[in-house]
Parts: sequence; C-alpha cells; structure tokens
Amino acid sequence: MHKQKPAINSQATNLKKISKRACFQLFILLAFTTPANAVDLKLTAPDGSAGDQFGNSVALSDNTALIGSIKDDDKGFASGSAYLFDTTTGSLLQKFTAPDGSAQDQFGYSVALSDNTALIGSIKDDDKGFASGSAYLFDTTTGSLLQKFTAPDGSEGDQFGYSVALSNNTALISSWLDDDNGINSGSAYLFDTTTGSLLQKFTAPDGSAQDQFGYSVALSDNKALISSRFDNDKGFASGSAYLFDTTTGSLLQKFTAPDGSAGDRFGYSVALSDNTALIGSQLDDDNGINSGSAYLFDTTTGSFLQKFTAPDGSVYDQFGYSVALSDNTALIGSRGDDDKGINSGSAYLFDTTTGSLLQEFTAPDGSAGDQFGYSVALMDNTALIGSLGDDDNGINSGSAYLFATNPQSTPEPSSLLGIAGTFAIAALSRKKQQKK
Repeated sequence: MHKQKPAINSQATNLKKISKRACFQLFILLAFTTPANAVDLKLTAPDGSAGDQFGNSVALSDNTALIGSIKDDDKGFASGSAYLFDTTTGSLLQKFTAPDGSAQDQFGYSVALSDNTALIGSIKDDDKGFASGSAYLFDTTTGSLLQKFTAPDGSEGDQFGYSVALSNNTALISSWLDDDNGINSGSAYLFDTTTGSLLQKFTAPDGSAQDQFGYSVALSDNKALISSRFDNDKGFASGSAYLFDTTTGSLLQKFTAPDGSAGDRFGYSVALSDNTALIGSQLDDDNGINSGSAYLFDTTTGSFLQKFTAPDGSVYDQFGYSVALSDNTALIGSRGDDDKGINSGSAYLFDTTTGSLLQEFTAPDGSAGDQFGYSVALMDNTALIGSLGDDDNGINSGSAYLFATNPQSTPEPSSLLGIAGTFAIAALSRKKQQKK
C-alpha cells in the first residue's frame, strides 16, 4: 500500500519560488558588477624576503610596471634591485640589478619607464665618493645595460639618482644634496639617453643652503619640473617647485602654494602631464596637522587650477606623499591613512578638470603599517600603488597593486547585497502575512 503524499501548500511553493528568484537576482547583480576598488593584480617579488621594501618606487609604461626594492640583497645587504612585470598577465619580465652593485647602494630607490627603457637610481653608489650616487639605463626587452650615469661634478654625499624621470630620449636625474648654492642646496642633471652626454645642469636661480632642490623631478616633452621641498618663500621649509625648458635650460615658472606656510614641504612629490603640474604638500594642515594636500597648476600660464585634499583626511595622513598624472586624472598617495589600521595607507583618484573625487583605493588585504600609497604611478586607466610595508614575503617585504581606474561610479557589493536582500526580505514578509 502506497503512502499518500501530503497535500502541497501552494503558498509555501510560491514562497520558495520568490526566494529563489531573489537569490538569482542577487547572483546576477554581483556577477556582472565590478566593485569600484577591484584589484586587477597584486605584485610581489618572486624571490622577495623580509625587509626588501619592494614597492618603495613604481613606474608604468604601456603594459609594463617597474618596481623598486631598495633593500634587496643580491649584491650585498641593501644593494637593491628592480623588477619589471607585464601588467596584463602579472608575469615577471626582468629583474634588474646594478652590474657593479655592492652593499648599501640602494639601487631601485627611484625608477622611471619610457617605451622600452628603464631608468633606475642608486643613491648610495660610491663612484664619485661615498653615497655620491648613480643611475642606470636598461633596455627592458633584452635586460641589457645601456648607460650608467653619474654627475660629472659629483662628490661625496650628493645622492645623485634620488629622483629620476624619462621622456623620449632624455633622462632627468636629481642630486638633492649637491652643494652648488650652499650645502645641500641641490641640483638636477639632464642627459641624452642615446649618447649618454650631459645636456643641462639645473639649479634654483634663487637657491640656498638646505633647499634640497631636486627632491622630486618630472619630465614631459621639453619641460622639467624640479621641487625644492625646503625652500623658504612661505616660511621655513614651506617648499617650492621650478619648471624649466629642457632645450634652453631657462626657467619658465616657479610654483609655490597660494596658501603655503612653514613646514608644509610643498614639492615633496611632483608630476607633469601635458600642460599641467601636480605638486604634493604632504605636511599641509587643512584636515589637521600633517594631513597633506596637493596642488594643480597650468604650466603655460603658471596659474593655480585646483587644490586637492582627502575628503576623509585626518591628522598625519600625509596625503600628497606621492603623486601621478595622466590626461585629466590625478592619483595621490596618502601613506599614513588609517582605513585598514594605523598607517595602512590609501590613494585617491581625482578628475583634474572638476576637482571631484573619482575613487579611493585601499589594499583589499591591507593592515597596519603597510604604507599603501607610499609610491604611485598612473597611465591611462591603470593605477599602480606601492605598499612597501606589506608582509606577504616577510615583514616589510613589500608589494604593489594594479587597479583599473573607473571614473564611472559603481555601487559596492555591500550596497548590491542590500538591494537584493531588501527584495527578498520584502517578499518573505508579504507571504508570511498572507499565511497568518
């Protein structure tokens, strides 16, 4: 004798159908929506280890990323290295070290990319005396050394190679502790990358001791932007930046912060793109002491265009510690931001035309002390952000993150979950009321 099947409850069946439909809607929403902070790739050194500080410097060009690791030990303790990755696949293309490298050289302190060449600074190389510094130019396709640059008049402690930039067939290399205008007044040198010959030596026309001209440099076509973070025009260490014509060597503009004051260190970081200059002031105090800011200028007229601060900025964030420009977007690092723990760090993408915030980036796996945003690079719709305190390969081994920038605002997954969840809960509630 067959058991009689229980009567089917039509309301319960409909309830199940509605619940399934709500879950399906949730799946579709999550599956076809990219979060605004989605990571394309996380890059670490394949042979990384504790203390390497991979990510202290970063650069982008086309589909390649160059990342410095100043405390890598291949040629001795803290001799340094730099890694070239394919940004599409994440695969390692080249690892660069100085052919004549030795302990403490800190090769990789600064990096730059242009087409198929990589420029890498080694601030404590000793060719012209202890920590006189040098920079190396490599072919990124073959990995071969093309040029080694040193300052023709270099001397002990100059730290030539502290900041580097590439554009077309020219290399700009700073020597921030050079003494032409007084001790640690600073300078920068422009070289022809094909011949290795010196084209220009830049110093501040009004430079003086301790100005540290050359702390940060940028190149774009025939313009060179060189900062002087301890210049005193707006008070002690208020900072400034100088724009030069690379063909003639003449000064085009001197930039200072319109609202600058003592200790701001305007010029801590600089970037150039087309006719705009972006200059970081990481100890400005608009959002509290040392919260930081960045300023955008027109390089043709010298006029001030925008001042950027973090909408959620607070004390000691050091917004403006690193900056990058590409077309009409600006990427600004805030290594002391605390979203994922103290000094976990973040970076902000702005529209340079409107001044509006497009995205805030944090490391999905970020934690205290990572200093995400210590270095940044930007090219078209790709952002590269260094996190030298990340611990994947040991404490302070470091990492770098590649993000696809997306000016179109996209709801976060949590928001989508809330929407779909609301639909499901409402449906369940209606059916429960019908059953009563």
